[in-house]
Order: sequence, then structure tokens, then C-alpha cells
Amino acid sequence: MVVPYGELQGWIERFEAERTVNAIVRDRAGAAPRRSDESVLSGVYRREIRPTIDELEASFDRTLANLFGKLWSTSCVAVGGTTTSSAGLLKTAEWSQTNEQNIVTTGFRLSDRRKLEFRHVFDFGGYTGKGRRSFSFAITAAWSLGAVDFQRTVTLNSEPVPQFTARIRYDSREGQYPDLDRTVAAVLEVAIREVTGR
Repeated sequence: MVVPYGELQGWIERFEAERTVNAIVRDRAGAAPRRSDESVLSGVYRREIRPTIDELEASFDRTLANLFGKLWSTSCVAVGGTTTSSAGLLKTAEWSQTNEQNIVTTGFRLSDRRKLEFRHVFDFGGYTGKGRRSFSFAITAAWSLGAVDFQRTVTLNSEPVPQFTARIRYDSREGQYPDLDRTVAAVLEVAIREVTGR
């Protein structure tokens, strides 16, 4: 590169400034996301989270939605202290954007110190069936991903439903899908007890 003599001083200043900025960026930049962690996250989403949400949603639409004036749902992703919520956050069509903007950013690692949490809340509002009075309740399916395993929980009105709490190692899930029929049947059983107990 040939730099005219009159522009040499400006070129040198720019070169020094860029070198200084690049050194600071190198020192402060977080580690690149680990590909293995991205792969684990993708597998848990595809094999556990999305199928569970889809099956629960379909079952609720065919059954309990007939007893309530409103059935809506919201998804949440929490990384460290930051939580993002939206109705479509965990939908298949939105997953790539959710992943890139909220999860797999610079320095992403599955860790026990900084858990990655997913929640999907099904809110049933305005009971319209036979019975004493209108009421509402919420069922939440949640997954907390750590370094070597994830914990799956289901709550009814924020109270844990013990038979759903499970800690599952990533290496034990390779190629397996959850037993969705059993999961849906058990969640429906808990929900119907809530309805008939009113």
C-alpha cells in the first residue's frame, strides 16, 4: 500500500487507534459459544421441550378448553438474571431467532452457576362449566438446563407436581424422546382434579 506523504500522519494515527481498539476488544470479548453446548440445547429443544408443549397444547385444545372462556399460553426464556417472555418465543418458527437473540450469544455455556431456563405457562381462565363459580388456574412446564443435565418440572398454580420432577443427563437422552402420552395423561389427570375439586 502506498500512502501519500501528506496523509502519512493520519494513516499512522488511524493504524495506532485501530490496534489499540482491537487489543481492548480481544481482552474484553467473551468466549465464542461452544458448539457442543449449542448441540445439546438444540437436542433438548427438539426432543423434549417443543414436543411436550405441542402435545399439551393439542390435548388442552381438545379437552379442557371446552370448560374455560379463555385458554392462553406464554413462553419464557431466562438466562442468568434476564427473562424474555412472549406467546411465540418457543414456537418452531421463532426458535432460530429466540436462540440467536436470547440464548446463544457470546460466551454461551451450559452451566450449573448460570442456569438456562425455559417455561411454558398454560393459563385457563373463566370457568364456564357446571359448578359453583368461575375460577382460573395455570399449568407450567419448565426445564432448567445445567452443565451435564436438565431438570424438568410441572407446576399447578406454582405448586410443583412431584411425579413430573425429573433430572435427566444429556448423555442419557441421546436419540430418545419423552414418553409424551404418559406425560399428557398425567398432566390431564392433575388438571381435571383441579376442575372437579372446585
